[in-house]
Amino acid sequence: MLVEDKIAELQDRGFCVLQAQFAKSLVEACREGLWPILLEYIEGHRDQPNRGPHRHFLAMPFEPLCFAPECGVGMLTIAARSIRSRAVWRSLATSQQSILHFPTED
Repeated sequence: MLVEDKIAELQDRGFCVLQAQFAKSLVEACREGLWPILLEYIEGHRDQPNRGPHRHFLAMPFEPLCFAPECGVGMLTIAARSIRSRAVWRSLATSQQSILHFPTED
């Protein structure tokens, strides 16, 4: 991934997709670290969704195994060099992609 290319894509399209940013072993370690936290949360809040019916938001802890700072250097560089006040960072766990999205002006 060339950071400059992704910044240009971000500016042109309003978002960029960063594929294969995480090693499979790091994703598996994150899953192992988050799974017990997630299960405990769901057991205690099953009937108290906080994002609509049957929907729950749970922030990932910023500590190992759920967080590995060495993974996001490219993403953080793109964000830091392109940031605007309305930036939204989305991580798609099912596809191992991260999206940095800047809503376009109307």
